[in-house]
Amino acid sequence: MAHTEKVQEALKEHSSANIDEYIQVSCFNDQVAEAIRGHINLEWKSWFFYRKLSADCGRSNVALHGFGALFKRAATECFADGMWLESYLVQRGGRSNPSDIPAPKIEWPDNPVDPVQPVYEALMVEKRLLEDLLRLCKVADEQSDYALEDVVETRFLKKETKHVKDIGDLLQQCVRISKQPGHGLYHLDKELRKTDGVTPWAHANNPDNTDRLLEEATSDLKQTALFPQSPADLLRFPSYLDCRLSKATYDPLPSTNPADLNLAKTPFNLPPLLDTPDAPLFEPRIPDTGFLAKTQSASKWSFAEARFSSFLYILFEPP
Repeated sequence: MAHTEKVQEALKEHSSANIDEYIQVSCFNDQVAEAIRGHINLEWKSWFFYRKLSADCGRSNVALHGFGALFKRAATECFADGMWLESYLVQRGGRSNPSDIPAPKIEWPDNPVDPVQPVYEALMVEKRLLEDLLRLCKVADEQSDYALEDVVETRFLKKETKHVKDIGDLLQQCVRISKQPGHGLYHLDKELRKTDGVTPWAHANNPDNTDRLLEEATSDLKQTALFPQSPADLLRFPSYLDCRLSKATYDPLPSTNPADLNLAKTPFNLPPLLDTPDAPLFEPRIPDTGFLAKTQSASKWSFAEARFSSFLYILFEPP
C-alpha cells in the first residue's frame, strides 16, 4: 500500500510539472533562448529578402537567371538554417516564438538593369547574419553554454564568413562591369548559370581547399625516383608495361628466351578503353625471340623500350 501511494504522489508531481524544465540544463536560460529566437527571426528575414531578389531576376525585364539561381540558393540555405536552429531550440527545452517578418523593400532596377545596389544589399544581409552569429556566440560564452557555442562555431560561423567574402567579390565584379555597360553583365550571369548559382570563385575562398592543395603538393615527398611519372605519362613511358606485366624488371635480359622473362605467365589486363563488350580480348602473346635479342647486352632503358614495344605488339597484332 505504501508503494502505491508513492507511485500516486510521483504521478501527481510530474503530471503538473513543466517537462521542458527537466530537459533544460542550468546554462540554458531565458537570455540564451531569446538570443536563439532572435537569430531565427533574422534567418527568416534573410530568406524573404533573397526570395524577393530571386523573383526579380526572373522577370522578363531583368532576365538574369544566373543571379536568380544564386539568390534562390541563398534563400534555401537561410530557410534551412532557420529550421535547424528552431529544432535545436526545441531540443534544448526552449519554445519557438515566431515574430512578424516585414516585407523586403529591395527592388531590382530594370531601367537600366544594374546589379550593383541589389548585390550590395545582399552583402549587408550576409554581414548582419555573421555579426548576429558572433553576438549569439558571445551570449553563449557569457552564460557558459558551451554546447550552443560549439554549434555556432562549427555549423554557422565558418560558412557565413565565406559567404560574406563570396558576395563581396561578386559586388566588386558587378562594380567593375557596370563602369562600362556592355557584355560584362551577360557573361557574369552566364558564369553563374553555368555553376547553378555558385560563385565561380567560391572554391578559392574556401580555406579547406588550400589544405587539400597542400596535401597534394607534398604527397610525393617520399618518392625517391628521380623522374616520378604521372598517370598521363603511362602511355608514353615503359612503366606502363610494368603496370600490366608486374613480374618484369628493368634488369638486362639473362637470355633471349621469352620464357625466361616469365611474361607469358603474368596476369594480363587490357586498358579500360579497350576493355569493352565490343572490343576483342587478346591473349598475351610474346613475339619471336629475335625481337628481343638486341637487348641482351643493352642498358636498362633500352630493355624497357623493347618490352614496351612487345606490349604494343600484343595489343595491336591482328588476331
